Amino acid sequence: MSETEVKCVFADLPEGEEDLLLVDTVDNEDFWDRVVVGRFEAQKGSVVWYGSDVKYVHDDDEIDDPDSRLLPIYIAAPEQFAYGIQGTWNFDIKREQQTLKNIKGYQIKYAMTSSDTVKTPEPVEAALIKFFERLREKARDALEFECTQLGDELIVTRNIRAAYNLAKIDGDLMSVVKPLFTAQKTKDDSGKSFVDDNKSSVSYIKLLSWEDKKTKMPVCKTNIYGPGDREVPVEKYLGIYPDKIVTGNLEPLIKVEGLYWGAHGPESPYIVSTRLKVYNINFTPAAQNRNRPAQRLLKKNTAPKEMDIDSDDEFPSPVPQSEDQQPHPSTNANDFADGVGQAPISATPPDSPCQESGNESEEESSVQTPSKKKAATVAKRRKVRGRKKE
Repeated sequence: MSETEVKCVFADLPEGEEDLLLVDTVDNEDFWDRVVVGRFEAQKGSVVWYGSDVKYVHDDDEIDDPDSRLLPIYIAAPEQFAYGIQGTWNFDIKREQQTLKNIKGYQIKYAMTSSDTVKTPEPVEAALIKFFERLREKARDALEFECTQLGDELIVTRNIRAAYNLAKIDGDLMSVVKPLFTAQKTKDDSGKSFVDDNKSSVSYIKLLSWEDKKTKMPVCKTNIYGPGDREVPVEKYLGIYPDKIVTGNLEPLIKVEGLYWGAHGPESPYIVSTRLKVYNINFTPAAQNRNRPAQRLLKKNTAPKEMDIDSDDEFPSPVPQSEDQQPHPSTNANDFADGVGQAPISATPPDSPCQESGNESEEESSVQTPSKKKAATVAKRRKVRGRKKE
């Protein structure tokens, strides 16, 4: 992907105005001076939480209304290899308990570089890495600002001020500001995890979704486009490990939603983070038959047709599988390891209802499936043939 294809896009720019290139904006101080963070305030929802807006101030002097000059920030990130779309679950649900029945949302595990450019990122990859780092610095500056206000202007909660004061004493405010991406880990022979410098850092970014009041299930609102620019449901590229491994190239449009203030988990040190959401996805699945030979390599079966056990009409001809039904290539389970400081995730719930159950009841096992009926019919015919020979 060329540099000009990766842009930082702003909504509602005047017609004819060019999108700002990510590689041009990341070191442009005038641009970052126009990225502003709103005040700490309570957000409406099913539970009370605290957040701040992050906007870009447009420089059009003809716009009198200040609010109309505040534009949302979108990032068209470079295309990267990915293992499809992953699920998210509540913190208290263990990995072995995660299923599609208790899934809470969806996310992508976005690689900041390709596997070939981990040590030397491409210009667009380096720009996105630095862009995320600059957003984190904006969150740190907002924390400093809010916690140093006086009187009625000091509106942040007590736990945030306490964490800020401790970090300030230690001289490391960044220790309480969550990174937008994190290094991946690998386990050694003894089972101990270590940061793997040969793997790309990753960013876990949630898709747009909300809970259906009737089914209590998440409804995905992110637009996902497959080959041919066809919009597809999230389930099509949702990985269900180990039964369904989805691989391909993923290109996301990411919106900077704002900041989140508060606890990030029972063991997390972070008190503020930048909220990102995926609004659009282009996903191109990897070729499912890439490991199969393009032509038949085995010699012909020269045995006479009469040696077959039954006539051909007793068995249907093989039906070519669709791309969705083709077996997915295997992968290393370490590729699904959780990131440092991230919420526990599993793209692949082990007890998914989509898997075949190995614990059938007697009632279920007594019901003949079409394949069982076919086998019974063939056995019956053979038995009749044997009696005729006698």
